[in-house]
Amino acid sequence: MTLLSHAGSPGLFSPIDSGTLKQRSVRGAAVMMAGQIGRFFIQFGSQVFLARLLDPTDFGLLAMVAPVLAFVQVFNDLGLANATIQRAEITRQDTSSLFWINMAASATLCALLILAAPAVGRFYDEPRVVPITTTLAFVLLLGGLSSQQMALLGRAMRFRQLAIIDIAAMALSTASGILGAVCGMGYWSLVLMPFAVMVTTVVLSWVYTGWLPDWPRRNANVGSMMRFGGHLTGASFLNFLSRNMDNVLIGRVYGSAVLGLYDRAYKLMLLPLAQVASPVSRVSIPLLSRLQDDPPRYRNAFMQMLHAIHLLAVPAMVTAVALPEQVILTLFGEKWVDVGPIFFWLAIAGLPSFMASASGWLFTSQGRGAGLFQWECFSSALLVASFFLGLPYGAVGVARAYAAACVLIRGPLLWWIVTRRGPVKFTDMVRLLYPFLFAGLCIFAALYACKGHYDLHGIGGLIVGATVSYLVTFVALAVLPEGRQILRNVLRLKSLLRRQA
Repeated sequence: MTLLSHAGSPGLFSPIDSGTLKQRSVRGAAVMMAGQIGRFFIQFGSQVFLARLLDPTDFGLLAMVAPVLAFVQVFNDLGLANATIQRAEITRQDTSSLFWINMAASATLCALLILAAPAVGRFYDEPRVVPITTTLAFVLLLGGLSSQQMALLGRAMRFRQLAIIDIAAMALSTASGILGAVCGMGYWSLVLMPFAVMVTTVVLSWVYTGWLPDWPRRNANVGSMMRFGGHLTGASFLNFLSRNMDNVLIGRVYGSAVLGLYDRAYKLMLLPLAQVASPVSRVSIPLLSRLQDDPPRYRNAFMQMLHAIHLLAVPAMVTAVALPEQVILTLFGEKWVDVGPIFFWLAIAGLPSFMASASGWLFTSQGRGAGLFQWECFSSALLVASFFLGLPYGAVGVARAYAAACVLIRGPLLWWIVTRRGPVKFTDMVRLLYPFLFAGLCIFAALYACKGHYDLHGIGGLIVGATVSYLVTFVALAVLPEGRQILRNVLRLKSLLRRQA
């Protein structure tokens, strides 16, 4: 165990030389992806088990509080973690100042959320929401305790330790939730889960960094980092609106039962994104930030990561679009049958989400906080408008309008805007996209043909469907010259990972 000190563990604040940058990034990608496989099965299993142990209303109550908690958490970090990662050089005193700013913000937001809890209950006309909101407010304090520690681990590219933290936090969270549900705690078993995540994260991040912050002092260097973090916070706030306003509107108009159905569909749709794109961002943002002065390496690194992500995720997402009823009935059971139509449209909305997530890496690593904020102003307005347009038609209508906005407007416009500056160009995005679009159409046609001849319900049916999807993807990419280049890039990355493992 590392002893706590102001210096922290060896190499925590030292710059990474170019000779070890590639080695760390490749090893980090291998470790993060391997760890994410374990994390995926843990989280996937928790969703299946909890869906069978609890009722839609239990999930609906937590889904009512989730937008409020997510709104407050937007300001909990103040964008300072990414500011620490993106900064070319940073001192111990800089990080100490940011730590105490994070702690002050966390304590303030915790108190404000406790005071706002009765208003949240009145808004939904649901008294059970009040104690849930009050309890979850203390998650914010724990978040402030680990923000800079996790940023320092990411900046130092210590991905093995980050992967251990993620897996341990998810495992303890899942165990606490399932144990609570088995013991009859109902929706309170879901409240336990974020506490388990944060306690595990705080303990392990402090142990791994071994860093003890200095007492706060006046620090002029923090000003520019605060401005950059402020732009990221503003962008995160607007992104919050577009990610949570649908839950607020459905919960307000249709109640917790319908919201519980929508929430399960949305969480299942986000699972591939969370399990693939999110961990890769842990590697990509520090790596791309270090490659800002080398445009060819920057572009190649970005495109290789995007190739690998789409090769893993696109077959899974298209399978969800083609087999929504089979996925829901197999995983959640008959009582969740109404989730199927909602899940179908949300899965369509999720298809361009990997490119959208990768666009955030470009904005952040290039220090374009203002550009990210301006984009989110437009994006959030577009998506919130789509929620209002679909609301009269129920949860399915909201999902349908959201999918149309994401696929037809938000995705293409974002790729054009983010590539106007920097090494990655719009033509690069197009060359990446159309082979996967061709592969997706081939997958859909193959699965549609399979449904006509085979019963794809049950675990066995889903395994067959997923196997067909991945096989068709490789064949479809091999047909196109650009697709063969994608496969070569992924194989090159695989060989690098094998050598560095």
